[in-house]
Amino acid sequence: MPSNNFDDYEFKNTDKKVSITLKQKKCKIMSPWEVSSFVANLNTYYYKTEVINTIGIALNQGISPNNILIFDESFKLNQTYNYLHNIDCNSNQLQHLYTLGNPIALMPNKKILLMKKIFGYIRKLNEFTRKVNNKYIYRRDIYKLYNTCLSSGKYEVMDVIENVSRALIENITDKRTRKNYNKLIDSLKKDDNKLANDWNDIIEIEETLISNKWSDFNQENKLFKEYFQQFYRTLSFVHRPVVGIIDNETNQITIMCRAHINKEEQKSVTLDLKSISHNSPIKAIFEGGATIYSAITGEKRHKEIHEIRLKREELECKILETQLKTAETDLEIKRLDLYDKKIDTLTNIQKLESGTEIDSIDDISNPYLKNKLDIQNDNLRKKRARLLNNGNFKVDILETRIIDLKA
Repeated sequence: MPSNNFDDYEFKNTDKKVSITLKQKKCKIMSPWEVSSFVANLNTYYYKTEVINTIGIALNQGISPNNILIFDESFKLNQTYNYLHNIDCNSNQLQHLYTLGNPIALMPNKKILLMKKIFGYIRKLNEFTRKVNNKYIYRRDIYKLYNTCLSSGKYEVMDVIENVSRALIENITDKRTRKNYNKLIDSLKKDDNKLANDWNDIIEIEETLISNKWSDFNQENKLFKEYFQQFYRTLSFVHRPVVGIIDNETNQITIMCRAHINKEEQKSVTLDLKSISHNSPIKAIFEGGATIYSAITGEKRHKEIHEIRLKREELECKILETQLKTAETDLEIKRLDLYDKKIDTLTNIQKLESGTEIDSIDDISNPYLKNKLDIQNDNLRKKRARLLNNGNFKVDILETRIIDLKA
């Protein structure tokens, strides 16, 4: 079957990168631990900024919010993840997603909800059987259970999983162990039945949220919190969540922003610390993709350019209207030159950012989704501002430059 998988890098500028310099505004001593923590947090915010922008790109390219999903565990920094690109859920490749936690859709999706239940139930059952006889359902076989449940057309998965799991303890004769196992099975079945009971109400909530009446919806609703808020909570609180898009026709999941996760992926520019001085005041040089300036400053370029132009005009008027001494006039003219260089640098960055990559959230047509992602962006902006403020850092525009990777 031909693939219709969405590739976010087709909509991003991967031919250029930005070198950005951070300098302390005044000397503030930082321990090696503090420096490492600063760099790690900056990397996290850069990654999440790109994730949020990429979600916006996908929505604006017609990807259904039901097909965008996030996993609720951070990817590990010491792994290569060279298999994370297009994952065929009809094959044993599904085991790679199992290691990333539970999947959660931006808007409820039956396939993703079934996958989440299967992943979660297998973890709980395997935890039990490992303890009692060191047996477990193999990760490589999870796709068989998933596809069996999908083909049944039902909302429940425990009938399929229970049969496989019970076979693992068939030789256990201890009554207490079997009683505890049956309690676990009963609790999972109770949870399993919940989705079928909730589904009609879930659809009704979704229809409300995609209409113009969403602002009147009671967001304290339990089903809303359970099925519609988990994506955003995961995006907020998991440091390095993996985000993907499922293709309903092929049942493949494509990983977005994969260059941050798959270390063999060369298609995009990730954040790279080029140098850092440990002398005070500290100076650090980072290189990254088109989102790096926005990820660090949180400002819109047109706003920055406008403010600098106002300062430049004010200074130009001062030079023209005031009779200054020659030395002072030369100094003011040099300041004008610095303003011009800043405007030129920011204008070039603005051109690099232009298009869908940076302003994708602004272009989302659905008011509810735009509002929720705007909130995520705003929270991220506040975290970035606190990070820079705590380290006493600011961006040195004059040392910021664009690097053409094809030159």
